[in-house]
Amino acid sequence: MAGKAIHVLPAIPLFLAGCVGYDEVSLVAVNGVELQRFDRQELVLVADVVVDNPNGYKIELLEPDVDLYINRTRVGKCLLDSAVVLQARSQQSYRVPLRTRFEGQISPLLIAAIGMMGSGELALGASGTVVGKAGLFRRKIPFELEQMVRLER
Repeated sequence: MAGKAIHVLPAIPLFLAGCVGYDEVSLVAVNGVELQRFDRQELVLVADVVVDNPNGYKIELLEPDVDLYINRTRVGKCLLDSAVVLQARSQQSYRVPLRTRFEGQISPLLIAAIGMMGSGELALGASGTVVGKAGLFRRKIPFELEQMVRLER
């Protein structure tokens, strides 16, 4: 009798997974990027982004695997500085804190251009995935964007 109960329990999560629908989450726009800190080792930004979550549940964004590009030059991987939770059935703006440690040989001209800009426009690109978590379920959300953004200090 105990053996049958053990075989039934693993089927429960599979049954529940079939009951939960998922609609793709999408990045609608980047409304602005605030430059919070910039030095030779890293870039700290807060991006104001509009995201559409058509699902009937909140989704927490985790584990980004995102390459950051400035004026089409790859500068490093982005890390989230704090959790971002997408509200259920909403299209709204979120402030997303990002940190990028410069990797490899970053052009001194690129560093000088960013430092001198203080405010102005530059081409900001990002490409990769972020993990969306809802309860016990996780899903990688791919995205790619390139947009002219205004830097504000």
